[in-house]
Amino acid sequence: MHRFFAANAIGLISLWSGLSQAAEPVTGETGSSWAGAGNALSGLVIVLLIILGAAWLLKRVQPGRFADHHLLHTRSSLSVGPRERVLVVEIGEQWLVLGVTAHTITTLHTLPRTELNERPVAVTAAGFADWLNRAKSLREGPR
Repeated sequence: MHRFFAANAIGLISLWSGLSQAAEPVTGETGSSWAGAGNALSGLVIVLLIILGAAWLLKRVQPGRFADHHLLHTRSSLSVGPRERVLVVEIGEQWLVLGVTAHTITTLHTLPRTELNERPVAVTAAGFADWLNRAKSLREGPR
């Protein structure tokens, strides 16, 4: 945010210097070339600042950001791959289980709305140790 204002201040200073140079009468060959270069550089800086300001504004004000989302709520999300997710979405009195990839969204299941138990399930150290031992024994196979 501070960079944006600093860039605008630099742009305004460049604009002011370009306008003041344009207002001065051209007295010689060397003065005119420097004044033209200064005006071109000031114009370039102004155009770049306008582009950066527009990009910043578009990033801040995204379409649909202020829309009313009372109808649709994401209840849960689970990443199952680098670009794949499973979502539970509440819409009205139904929950939709959706498979989301980079190219498609597929309805996996539809169920009536219920209240979730929001307590996280904790994995104990002993439970993990048992699981690890079983996984090792399955990988090694019978001896």
